[in-house]
Amino acid sequence: MPSPEAGPELPPGFVLAEMPPAAREALESALDQSGIELGPTAICTHPQGCDVLVDASWTESNDEHHTEIRRTLLFFHRPQARLPEFELIPRQSLADRMALAMFRFAGVPTLDLDGEPEFSKRFLVITANPESARVLLGRDTIDAFLACHDLRTKFFGRGAIVHRVRGDVGLTRRVRDERLDGPARRQFVADARLVASAIVDDPEASRRAVAAVPGSYGAEAKATYERSGGFIGRAVRGMLVTAAMVESLREQPPPRRDIPAPIARRAWRGTHFPLLVVGGLGLGFVTMGTIGILTARPGTDNLIGGIVFSIVGTLALVATGFIIRHRSIRKRMVRWGTVASGSVETVEATDTSINNDRIHRITFTLDGESEARIAKMGSAAARAARRLRDSGGRTWVLVDPKSPARVLWPQGWVIDAKD
Repeated sequence: MPSPEAGPELPPGFVLAEMPPAAREALESALDQSGIELGPTAICTHPQGCDVLVDASWTESNDEHHTEIRRTLLFFHRPQARLPEFELIPRQSLADRMALAMFRFAGVPTLDLDGEPEFSKRFLVITANPESARVLLGRDTIDAFLACHDLRTKFFGRGAIVHRVRGDVGLTRRVRDERLDGPARRQFVADARLVASAIVDDPEASRRAVAAVPGSYGAEAKATYERSGGFIGRAVRGMLVTAAMVESLREQPPPRRDIPAPIARRAWRGTHFPLLVVGGLGLGFVTMGTIGILTARPGTDNLIGGIVFSIVGTLALVATGFIIRHRSIRKRMVRWGTVASGSVETVEATDTSINNDRIHRITFTLDGESEARIAKMGSAAARAARRLRDSGGRTWVLVDPKSPARVLWPQGWVIDAKD
């Protein structure tokens, strides 16, 4: 399906133009996918930013299955906005309703709007900021979504992303094509603006959302997860790092003894399970391989099998060694690391993802140091780093005493940092 071209294909007010770097960075951060490819962009300038119409594609992987996603997106970039994060997902089938039950059982936080049964029937709202999001879902916005009930919309700090969920797409095992062109593309733009404009174009929306609860969006999310049940809720609660925990770490002189449990889990204890699994497999395979070699006759299949088992086990033990080394380095940095103040210089996405979380290179400029330092962290830390960079805020890192080029950024784990 073709991308938009100049002339009648462009919706009113849009022109083909290069996407501003800040808008592209915000879009890729919100999509949080590796290997995103963007087609020609149509831009409509706005007093508070710009609207970006673009075809995007990326690959989603699930075990051994890989699906290429192709979508037409309308991105409302509002660089001065500070909106809470919440996503409205259309419920168009029985499978969608079953998914809601599974989400709740697992402890995924959702928002129910009292007195809006039709809206709740048609949309699932996923958010860890229920009260902040609730004040933004006014009558006009709810009616707009009911009129355009096939739009999936994600609101986040710097704006919103909308795409049309299509049931008539050419869906194969490898491709899901939801791109639009011609009249369908122009109608999509009109509908997306209808559902999002009351929030993204309201200069007071951020203020109203912030005032809805005491503290920050992160503090609200922390409280939400602490109340939620399910295995996801329990897992997230065990990883929640607060600003007070990080500050206590900073105030302790090395060697630090009182390490808050969530910080220890983030830094090195999260490798317990892979260490046990990989190490156990390695020992098991080496043992079986050794027994096979010692008991097999020369030239038999048992001897070949024993050699193969020994090689696989040895490789697993080598991987175990790398895990142990990683744990040792991170533990040393938390306990013995030197506090160094500075600022965020750049945030760059990599093509690497761990547990579907895209890894970013965060570069810091430290006071009195000529060489920058780099920490590799996930998407949440990258968003926090961008906020600091854009606001010119100050931060600090822990510098490895044995390798000063290596740093750790504990503030990147904080959930209740100011949004």
